[in-house]
Amino acid sequence: MLAVVRRYGPRVHPGRDRRPGVNLDREFYKARNVAERCFSRLKQFRAVATRFDRLAARYRAGLHLAALVLWLRETCPMIITSALHSARCRDP
Repeated sequence: MLAVVRRYGPRVHPGRDRRPGVNLDREFYKARNVAERCFSRLKQFRAVATRFDRLAARYRAGLHLAALVLWLRETCPMIITSALHSARCRDP
């Protein structure tokens, strides 16, 4: 049986209930996506997600450390993984 190729466009009928598309700022949503992904990665650290530290200065220091770890993982992953591996494999 041969497949018949149809050369028709989509069949969406305009009606009264059909609304026009929403205009959106793509650059704004790209920037928002970057910020949301950054917060998502920071929340993977338990102390940051649960606000374990009571003092704001300590919480801010934890944020800085978490951001530094994320940055180091992204820029030089081999150094970080080898350093963590050697720190875990040391004999106490």
